[in-house]
Amino acid sequence: MSQHILSLDIPTTTNPKTFRVVDTSEYIANIAATNCFVQILPPGSTSARQYTVQPGFNLIVNASNLRIIKAKKESDLTDLPDGIYTVKYSVNPNDKNFVEYYYLHNAGQYQRYIALICDLYSKKKFIPYKEFATRRNELWKIGKIIKDAKGLVEECNEDNDGLNLYREATELLDSYQTNCNDCN
Repeated sequence: MSQHILSLDIPTTTNPKTFRVVDTSEYIANIAATNCFVQILPPGSTSARQYTVQPGFNLIVNASNLRIIKAKKESDLTDLPDGIYTVKYSVNPNDKNFVEYYYLHNAGQYQRYIALICDLYSKKKFIPYKEFATRRNELWKIGKIIKDAKGLVEECNEDNDGLNLYREATELLDSYQTNCNDCN
């Protein structure tokens, strides 16, 4: 029996308040896709939030619709916690036709990293080149670890290793800021 080929895209975002889940599935024309839903399990949570969707959906996820907080307007939204989100999409028959993805939301960590890069380059003319190059290389190393953590979680399904790299990058960012006398 033919069945739909389910697929999702969860684009990388630097927005700490949201992420997006996009349906990229291939549906068989003469078979209706029914009982379609997405389940998202946030990091540290034991219960998933379920969203009823239609084929071709584009779901914007935030702290309010995940029921982490209640927000009446966009300005009330808080940052989503960084960490691994489990995202599952299924259609009828749901126990046989589903896909599951791990998404490392690390927008908070990434924004911190970018702020340090911007701060360093704003001081480039005022510090000796050797010091600038040393700091830049240290930040590049941290940036590579951040990228590798995301790849391990999302592409290799190595969530423990990815989370360990995420933590290592956070520790390195902390250390960089602690040892940098003029960092903002």
